[in-house]
Amino acid sequence: MPSTPSANLEDVSRKDALALGVIKEDYSPPPSSPLKDFNDGLEASLKVDPAEFEKLKAMFGDQIRLENDTLHWRHDIFKEAFTARKPFEIKLGCASPSVYERVSDSDLALVLRDTPLVVTQKWLNRKRKKGIDHRDHFKTLPDEPNDIPLTLADVELLPSVWREPDTVEKVGQTRIMLSMKAADGGTYKALVDSGKSRAEHITFYKEGVKK
Repeated sequence: MPSTPSANLEDVSRKDALALGVIKEDYSPPPSSPLKDFNDGLEASLKVDPAEFEKLKAMFGDQIRLENDTLHWRHDIFKEAFTARKPFEIKLGCASPSVYERVSDSDLALVLRDTPLVVTQKWLNRKRKKGIDHRDHFKTLPDEPNDIPLTLADVELLPSVWREPDTVEKVGQTRIMLSMKAADGGTYKALVDSGKSRAEHITFYKEGVKK
């Protein structure tokens, strides 16, 4: 198996580094970068009344919270859920006009417009028709050569697929398939069921470039 560029590197002392000519005598390490990930601690100090907050909550669901008049953006909500290794339920807010206005079924569009999408760990435990779990989308599937294994970074894009998909396709009486192009040329696919007046996330996967 080919090694990564850093696989054969090891730490050396300053004395050894000088002897090897890697650094000069007057070298001093740079200070720690003051830059942080843009999303770290991202928040907006807003004075919002309950009605305004409820409007934002309807749009973004559990990705926002209000504490002491400060509106916080929970950018790592899926990372927290997946690493906690326990049951979770995440509400992503109601569908945007980019979704429900492209659904011809008026009853289905109404549910999507007024009901937040619910994502739970049940998604990972459901059995597919071929007898494998949906969690298997996180690894290479011999029977699905067009699938690209998901990463946690991919899952964190699920809210974007829900709110601003490239295409919306009705694939059943109460189900829609949302598709969004990935940066690497692949395509994210999210299946949503809107039966029983509830928008429920069914599965999420990534397809490669079709050959």
